[in-house]
Amino acid sequence: MNTGRVGIASELLPGTVLRASVATAFKEPAFEEIFDGPFSQGARDLRPERSRSREAGLELRAPGGRVTVGATAFDQRFSDLVQYQDVDRSIDHTTPNFYNIVAARARGWEFEGRAAPNGALSLHASYTLLSTEVTNEGNGGFGTIANGFPLLRRPRRSGALDAVYRSRRLVVTGVAHRVGARDDYVYGNPNNRARLEPYTLVEASAEVPLVAARSARGWNVALTGRAENLTNRKYENVYGFATPGRVILLGIRLQN
Repeated sequence: MNTGRVGIASELLPGTVLRASVATAFKEPAFEEIFDGPFSQGARDLRPERSRSREAGLELRAPGGRVTVGATAFDQRFSDLVQYQDVDRSIDHTTPNFYNIVAARARGWEFEGRAAPNGALSLHASYTLLSTEVTNEGNGGFGTIANGFPLLRRPRRSGALDAVYRSRRLVVTGVAHRVGARDDYVYGNPNNRARLEPYTLVEASAEVPLVAARSARGWNVALTGRAENLTNRKYENVYGFATPGRVILLGIRLQN
């Protein structure tokens, strides 16, 4: 199966860049979606997922390059998306747990901004508005995946903010991810959807050099630390499944 991407960008005015692209892509079904596992029955006749996308965007750069903002409109069309369905094995021993949705679409806007107030600090922010819809359920339509319904686990609103500070003795990074509300499948009840609550995850990392190489054969040694889900936020990516709480990792990095 062939895929391709074509893009074009032009600086219409100093600091103003217009860009556009079209692309195709595909994704083969995962091993556990084709073959039987301990908790699911695969579908040997699953077709690869395919997509066609197009986007157009505008980028503005302030004099000096310290501030950049941009906006991109995108439209994606999907074919044969692989979807899970719950099957009561006490009465049905033949129906696979996976099938293909014939067609769906996703479209929206992405906004992005970058700033470098000085040589030590850099900032980046992004925000996405997304709308999805099943346009042809095919042989599916198991309550939650039907024509006119949005795709599962895809938030209408999401965003991120990150900052990096660098000096000769320290590198510190902070990241905040915001994931909006989205629908999910209720296992055991194929006609119901669950509403997953929005959440914000905060991560931070730091690196402190301990030994700096003074020759080509020397070693750089640094103490590293990373905190994931720093605020110990409770959230769900999949309905009914727990996610990790606060995780703190410490280590030593050696580089020749």
